[in-house]
Amino acid sequence: MDVSQINYATPAELDADGGILKGEIRGERTYLIKLATGERRTLGALSDAARIFTVSYGEVDIAGEVCDGRALVALAPGAEHTLFAKSETLIFLIEHTLSAEEIKTLDGPLPYRLNYDDATRYREACKSEKTVSRYLLKERIIPRIAIGSVETYGDDRIASHEHPYVDQLFFSFSENDMQVVIDDVSLPMQGDTLLHIPLASSHGVVVSGEGCAHYVWVDFIIDEEKGLEFLETAHIEI
Repeated sequence: MDVSQINYATPAELDADGGILKGEIRGERTYLIKLATGERRTLGALSDAARIFTVSYGEVDIAGEVCDGRALVALAPGAEHTLFAKSETLIFLIEHTLSAEEIKTLDGPLPYRLNYDDATRYREACKSEKTVSRYLLKERIIPRIAIGSVETYGDDRIASHEHPYVDQLFFSFSENDMQVVIDDVSLPMQGDTLLHIPLASSHGVVVSGEGCAHYVWVDFIIDEEKGLEFLETAHIEI
């Protein structure tokens, strides 16, 4: 695979006022929002998409859900959402398009908030014993999407693996410093970067020396039956 076929946004390219990696995954819009202390921002109502906020750092009120440090907040369609930063804040936002039938299933699960330190941990065969894997948004809470995180330090690696029924993004926390290996290409990935792992590609991670890997994975389920089966068998809760 040629490097030009791997689509990613570096910190310099991330745009706080518009989408990043636009059109990369059908039905998904992604944004990076940086707020100064005391800044307020209102996002207009969406009738067809849930909003999923991953707070990278800061203290922020997201439509009444107060987060102090890393957290995930998911909100149903149908209302505008106001963000108010009590300190400098960085947020990765996904607007996840849903069908009318899927929206009907959200009354119970949403709104949803999870503090990062309260996340359920899991193990996966491709990761070492020292790797810490967290589930931030389990599959079936919102249709066709699951979110988690991976944290480890050098020297370590996540063995190459594939998932043809799940499309995937990586979003890295600020301290991240690793190599992502996609097929035969090794790509340096540092902090505050968004990367699309091409569907069905063989991919893994290498962390060397004093480097660390600390990133969020976002799985978009392309084939619902096979994608859910993959997630529920590959990730073993601990």
